[in-house]
Amino acid sequence: MGIVAKQTLSNSVIVFSGAILGAINVMILYPIVLPDPEIGLTRILIAFTILFSQLASLGGGSMLMKFIPKFNKGNGDYNGVGSFIFIIGIIGFSILTCFLCFGKPLFEYYYAENSQLFIQYFFYLIPLVFFQILINYFGGLLQANFKTVFPNFVNEILIRLLSCFLLLFVFLGYLDFNGFMIAFVLIYALSSLIEFLYLLADQKIKFNLRLKFSFSAKKEVLKYGFANTLTSLASNLSNRIDLLMIGSLLGGVAAFGTKDDFNIGLYYITIYTISSYMATLIEMPARALSNIASAVISKAWHQNDINLISSLYKKSSINQLIVGVLIFLGIWINIDSLLIFTGKDYSSGKWVFLFLAFGKLINVASGVNGKIIILSKYYYIGTLLTFFLALITFVTNLFFIPYFEGLPRGLGIEGAALATAISVFLFNFFSFLFLLIKFRLQPFSYKSIVVLLISLTSLFIVYLVEGHIIDNFYFQLIVKSVVVLVVYITLTYFLNLSSDFNRIINKFFFRIFGFFNSK
Repeated sequence: MGIVAKQTLSNSVIVFSGAILGAINVMILYPIVLPDPEIGLTRILIAFTILFSQLASLGGGSMLMKFIPKFNKGNGDYNGVGSFIFIIGIIGFSILTCFLCFGKPLFEYYYAENSQLFIQYFFYLIPLVFFQILINYFGGLLQANFKTVFPNFVNEILIRLLSCFLLLFVFLGYLDFNGFMIAFVLIYALSSLIEFLYLLADQKIKFNLRLKFSFSAKKEVLKYGFANTLTSLASNLSNRIDLLMIGSLLGGVAAFGTKDDFNIGLYYITIYTISSYMATLIEMPARALSNIASAVISKAWHQNDINLISSLYKKSSINQLIVGVLIFLGIWINIDSLLIFTGKDYSSGKWVFLFLAFGKLINVASGVNGKIIILSKYYYIGTLLTFFLALITFVTNLFFIPYFEGLPRGLGIEGAALATAISVFLFNFFSFLFLLIKFRLQPFSYKSIVVLLISLTSLFIVYLVEGHIIDNFYFQLIVKSVVVLVVYITLTYFLNLSSDFNRIINKFFFRIFGFFNSK
């Protein structure tokens, strides 16, 4: 557990730093620098890129996590499994490229009416997918060797930092939108190159194209790969199908004061993205733990160490819930201010955030259940559950998007958010039941309920204080945030709900007092 604690701390710093950079980009720079349809274009391109890269590579990063602990012979020798998975990715990319080249009319059929700009830049998907496959592969190879910090840095900080500079160049007039899109692709190219150079510099990890393992081993890898592809496809669809369906389904009267009816789907994607990103912040700490936990869980399954898996399952649940609820409270009490922060009015995304946030809280409270299932010998159950999730997400979006669009003052994006929240709940509920019945593993305790009671108490106190705060935008934001922070952390700390959380708080105050004592 030492390596988990050490790297999780580093990854947490990276994830939170990346979250700040992402917030600056998505909530400030993008709305200031680019028109809403162009923002929506970048979001839908990224959504398809992630989806297609997982499909083309058969989930190469996950395969590396699964099989390197099994085939690792020491001294960076993986018996050829790393090379085999790399070749799979190249073959898959070639097939996908043919599909994109000949299948563009299919995308035009669904997106030309409401997201015309996406069709105009459609072929940018090809280089984006290629470089994302490389990023996933190199990152998976590093993570499988318990080197999670650097790939996490690339994904969470480097790409966002480069995007930040790119937006500044556009703002200063050095780039037009076409130049921006070319540089947007080059960011992913540079990120993949940097990860590759890091691999070459690490003497403990060897990168070669030798295939030394048996046919039966290749068969085992391919079998897992196809199952994992179905899982990844379903998972990515369930996570992004709301955004993809918004771009296709939502039309009608143009919003936000524009007459650009041909890109109205991209306008809706933009407002959905703003609220969705704020909700995504809730599970950022969970992602930091998940990256290193995957390698530990994989190794524990190979050693049949159920106690270690159970311990990690419980700790991930309570720790993720504590931090996730705190982030939710901080955003929710300031939601009205945050949605008009850039001068553009995104206030119609308030309920989008609330629905999505509930889904994220359910997800973090469930701990690393998905990782435990997919890395076990019952990984096909994870595939079935994820396909169920994708199906439910599609059906509920198909129903709720038009339903909410038809309501007075409804935009349809609230329906997409509610559909996603319902789907996430059902997925985690059935994952919970499987682990409970099959392995007698479950992550919850009375502490989970106490965290929710603390959150309600914190909200109540904030609303009591709010009526006595002077009517100033920045002052209200600061005071309400400080109040919820102090109340929530104090109650959580003294009720000793998490030894890991208390240890972090103790270290924080130790450093603060140590700093002042040194003066």
